[in-house]
Amino acid sequence: MMPVIESVILTLPRHLDLRNLEAILTHISEDSRVREAKQRMLRRAVSLFRMDVLEWLMQQDMGDSQDVLWRFAYPTQWPESKFLTDLARPHPHDHAMIAFFAQHDVPLTRMLTMAAMARVGLRPLVYLALGDKANMLRWWKSPTSVLWLEHLVTKIGGVVAIMPHLVTYLSTKKCDITFFPRVYDAWVATVNDLDEKHRVQETLLARQYKKRIKLKVARSMTQDTALFVHVARVSSIDVVKQVLANVATKMPVEEALEAEANALNQAIAADNVFVVQWLVHRQVAQGGSLQLERNTLA
Repeated sequence: MMPVIESVILTLPRHLDLRNLEAILTHISEDSRVREAKQRMLRRAVSLFRMDVLEWLMQQDMGDSQDVLWRFAYPTQWPESKFLTDLARPHPHDHAMIAFFAQHDVPLTRMLTMAAMARVGLRPLVYLALGDKANMLRWWKSPTSVLWLEHLVTKIGGVVAIMPHLVTYLSTKKCDITFFPRVYDAWVATVNDLDEKHRVQETLLARQYKKRIKLKVARSMTQDTALFVHVARVSSIDVVKQVLANVATKMPVEEALEAEANALNQAIAADNVFVVQWLVHRQVAQGGSLQLERNTLA
């Protein structure tokens, strides 16, 4: 059966060919064999950028098709590993393929951004994100290479699509320390997806990130009790101190103490030990009583 499938996918199939292939699959008695055949067809069609076959396949009962697509988005072996490299090059069906993956809830933006970075390096992507074409040309000395990168980023979804992935990458890598704040500010000024914005910001507040990264992100966010409670759960003492100082100046003393008590309860629930110790010490030093919820002490 697989030789028949291969011959159909490798050629430009007529509608009749696809109908005949569907009839063959329909008459296979074992569900496991049908599933295996369809998955192999899907893998082959993606590898060959056969949008016509993919469109036909997705009209079938594909079941776990997402599992196959995720292997191309996060490849570990050939031929899946070759797919992103091919997709990064100009191809008649590249936009359609990216849209196909997005339609089936398997976005390729992050991995294509990483593929671009592997191809050209970090610095050109930073310059592109900042709109600094002069430095891109100075760095590469090749207008053709600049045009290639611009085309790839446009294909991915534009600068605004790659920036959250670039920001996250810059937060963890050794590079020019001016890159992160510059790209972060540019991203915050242009991002429209508020859910994505909050998700990335909350990720960057986590304890394991560098102090300068966490403080930069925290200062860019709305200084309110919700942020204070969140950083008490996930971040480090330096960030908690900074946010508390900003929040406490905007509210009465009693309200500030209540916010601290709530933050302490949340820090205990999240097992954020050092923040718990600091908040407990602060409350005791202020002569207050510890207002702990019973369920946090269970």
